[in-house]
Amino acid sequence: AATAVDVFSPNRVSQNLLDGVYDYVIDSCFFTENSQSPYVVFDLGAMMTVRNVALFAQSGASASRYFKNLEVKVGSSPAAGDFSSYKQLGHFPSEAPYENFQYNTEAMKAIHGRYVSVQ
Repeated sequence: AATAVDVFSPNRVSQNLLDGVYDYVIDSCFFTENSQSPYVVFDLGAMMTVRNVALFAQSGASASRYFKNLEVKVGSSPAAGDFSSYKQLGHFPSEAPYENFQYNTEAMKAIHGRYVSVQ
C-alpha cells in the first residue's frame, strides 16, 4: 500500500492524503503550512506503472487559493524538495475553478517509478 513518506510542513493529518476524505469536511482535509514550495511524496512500495493521479481541492471558498499551479511527478528514488530527476506526469497550471474540484493527470504515456511527488 502507498504511504505519504515526505510531507513538507504538514498542518493536518497526512494519512488523509491517500484514498482520502470524500465527505469534504474541511477539518479532515490535509494541507501544509503556508510556503512558497510545499510538496508531498508518496511511496508506492514498489516500482509501478503510473498513468493517472487524482487530486481533489478542498471544500470551501478558499479552494482556489490553495489548489493551484500543481505538478505531479514520478521517480524511482526518494527526493526531498528537489524533484528535477522525476518525470512529469501531469501539470495543473491554474487555480481550482470551484470547491471540491477534481484534477486527473490522465497522462498520454505512463511512467514507471516508485515515488509520486505533488508540488
